[in-house]
Amino acid sequence: MDFIGEQYYNLNRILLVCVGLWPYGTSSLKKIQIIFFEAIFISFLLCQLNVFLVKNCSIAKVMKILMFVIINCIFIIKYNAGLLLTDNVFIGIVIGMGIIILSSISFILDAIIPLNESRPLWLPIIVEYFVDQERYFFAILIHTFMFVYVGCITIAAIATMLIAYVLHNCAIFEVASYRIEHIFDKTILQMSKDIRQHILYERLIHAVYLHRRAVDLANILTNSFATLYFILLTFGVASTSFSVFHFFHVLTPLNDVLELIMTSIFIILHLYYIYIGNYVGQSIIDTSTNIFRTTFNTEWYTAPLWLQKVTLFIMQRSSIKSTLTAGGIFDASLEGFAKLMSMSISYVMFLRSTRSQQENTQEEL
Repeated sequence: MDFIGEQYYNLNRILLVCVGLWPYGTSSLKKIQIIFFEAIFISFLLCQLNVFLVKNCSIAKVMKILMFVIINCIFIIKYNAGLLLTDNVFIGIVIGMGIIILSSISFILDAIIPLNESRPLWLPIIVEYFVDQERYFFAILIHTFMFVYVGCITIAAIATMLIAYVLHNCAIFEVASYRIEHIFDKTILQMSKDIRQHILYERLIHAVYLHRRAVDLANILTNSFATLYFILLTFGVASTSFSVFHFFHVLTPLNDVLELIMTSIFIILHLYYIYIGNYVGQSIIDTSTNIFRTTFNTEWYTAPLWLQKVTLFIMQRSSIKSTLTAGGIFDASLEGFAKLMSMSISYVMFLRSTRSQQENTQEEL
């Protein structure tokens, strides 16, 4: 990447290089990174699914397992999307270290406040390695850390790159709006007819060209990532619902503080990620429709008749908002964020009612 705004993409470059997704390079190290990280994702997913083979799981435990299985699927989808869609570091370390600290609390407390017996070990994610988990606890913990680290870096890298695309699109809309606003300067309208017409033509062409570029870029972003948006949207709503369901499950007895802390952080990260995605979508809508308001508020009525007619076409086209659409059915916006939250809560209520019915049936039996 070699252009004037390169410094604004340094963070994206660092994050993408860390997980082997930086598109400008085909070194052997990059290939090794891809194979290594793909192996981590797939191996961890298999270890999660192994639990269903060897244990009888209650609905609450199934919800917790699925909560992390879906997150793993999101990591895999994001990572492979970064590989397949190339042509058309820090948050991971923090979260990974947080998991290690929470999982090591038992050892820390045993050293500071020893009891007659060792405290039970705690892993944030239910997995099955077909080995003695107490004996190989730290090996499992390192595998979990690598999974979380690579997954979070992948999410951050792809998300920041997409946000950079959207902000660039918003900037083009803003520049187009600025140029339209300054077409009708009073100083130009006081010039001679020939000079005035030439300047008006030039300014109008530049403004319309930028507006067309902005609209085309918004369409490209939608067409290129519509399927990815829809898949991630589906998984995101499901994961959020399972997370909230698990939160209510651990909140009721209040006997597992570590689970409550982890689940709360998990829900906050879900909400933050979904909100950011819809917020940048709202930015596209606001900047695209702002061109209509800007054009309407200019002194277009003082312009020559031919320019007034062209201005009507500009207002007609700019009255149609540009959006980031997922699967042709969902527009990223703040209203969309509210709908997603309402949908997630509805699913949680359904799951809780289903669980209550099952518990009542078991009591009757």
